Amino acid sequence: MILSMMNASLINRSPQPEVPTAVRPAVARVVPLLLLLSRAHLTAEGEVRAKSLASALTPEDWQCLTRIAATKRGLPFVHSHIAELGLLAKDDPLRVDMRKATMAMAAGWLRFAAAQRAFLKTCLTPDDINHLFFKGVVLGRYYAQPSRRICRDIDVLIRAEDVQLVIDRARAAGYRVVRDRFTGALAETEQDLRAVLRYKRDIPLLTPEGVYIELHTDIWHGAGFCANDALINAAEDVEIAGTSYRVMPLPELFCYLAHHHTRHLWSSLNWVADIAALREAPAFDEAEVRRVAERIGLSEILEATLAFDALCRTGMLPQNIDPLVAARAQENYDLCELVLEGNAHVEHAVYFAHIAPETDWRTPPHMRETVTHRAWRSRLTPNIDQYNVVRLPLWLHWTYPIARAMRGGVDRLSAVLRRAFS
Repeated sequence: MILSMMNASLINRSPQPEVPTAVRPAVARVVPLLLLLSRAHLTAEGEVRAKSLASALTPEDWQCLTRIAATKRGLPFVHSHIAELGLLAKDDPLRVDMRKATMAMAAGWLRFAAAQRAFLKTCLTPDDINHLFFKGVVLGRYYAQPSRRICRDIDVLIRAEDVQLVIDRARAAGYRVVRDRFTGALAETEQDLRAVLRYKRDIPLLTPEGVYIELHTDIWHGAGFCANDALINAAEDVEIAGTSYRVMPLPELFCYLAHHHTRHLWSSLNWVADIAALREAPAFDEAEVRRVAERIGLSEILEATLAFDALCRTGMLPQNIDPLVAARAQENYDLCELVLEGNAHVEHAVYFAHIAPETDWRTPPHMRETVTHRAWRSRLTPNIDQYNVVRLPLWLHWTYPIARAMRGGVDRLSAVLRRAFS
């Protein structure tokens, strides 16, 4: 049952979702426990709090909690704490189902680890491609049981000039370029491939075994916090499952994850686990992380992330915290709560409904004008979503923004008429 929930969440993705305006009562009841359990370890105080929160849940609430934990990649952590603390009876059908799903997810992690190893050997090593792996499988090094850290793809940062070389290697080895991650549609023609290379910031590949790999050339998506080449040059070697990988140093990684997870409204439970796991790592140095954040312009996001982690863990913000940091941490929590039931389209809709680029604290002040201009420019230029709807020859792509403007005008007129005659 739980695995079927996960599959449905990947397939049933509406391109124009309704923006949720309030959190469903059942979700509001389970979110505090979900955010607490979505980590590798609980303190003694955390265990007491977990038991208290769990005692107030109804059978329907437990169904809701399980569904969100499964679809938002937090189930292995949630199940482990439920089992260790006896929050559900051992023979409870829901707990039995959780255990089966967790075992299947562990097998999935092994499949991802094998796919990452094969990609390194097949597509990067032969041409000595400078790179680094981030997120996904390589984050397992911060967990005593790496297979509990579920991922949906493998992310690798390479230089822009190496993209074509890596794609050629991959295609020769049976990998396919994906033109639409939401539907799984592949690039079937050279025209499709040119459209993907022209419009997508991250190039998705599908391995022969069915694992997604994303090629990134800019992990900041134009925000420019830190030079991508500098990150590649500063990468460290770490051994995972018998293979050596190039990865980010911990301070830079923590700052990047804080930025990425905040930008995506903390819409995945394994991201909550990541922050907790890195903070528990023996090599974690909060002062050094703060120095890196200051240097690359992510101090505001870092402080909000640390406070948000405390809020998830204890249900309270730290004492004597700066009121502005407290407000931002609470905003992180509220938006997370609002999007946890939705998919990526819901996340995007909530972001644009609640956050104005020109005042967004997630973007440093000196970059906000650039972000605003880029948002407007994106409305006036073709993109891969438009191509996927109507796959025109490249020389006709100038018509996409015109069609988008016309559709937007019709949608606004329809909304006005509905209000006028309702």
